[in-house]
Amino acid sequence: MKPWLYSASKRKLMFYGESMNKKIVIEHFGSITATAKALGISHVAVSKWDETIPQGRAYQIEVLTGGKLKAGARSTPQQPTPCV
Repeated sequence: MKPWLYSASKRKLMFYGESMNKKIVIEHFGSITATAKALGISHVAVSKWDETIPQGRAYQIEVLTGGKLKAGARSTPQQPTPCV
């Protein structure tokens, strides 16, 4: 099953590969700052994402958007957080 993602600017669902894409997520929320605020993380954290959203964040975004954006099966695996 191919994931269909919601494009806020086009106000419709669109196919965008097999993983959640950073550009579509930022477009949905409106800006990097708005994306970070919605997720409860820093602007820098969002800026450091590759084009494919980390898997844990992709699922969080899917829930926050009520399924308008779908976490793909090929999202980047979550990286372990270093202990301080």
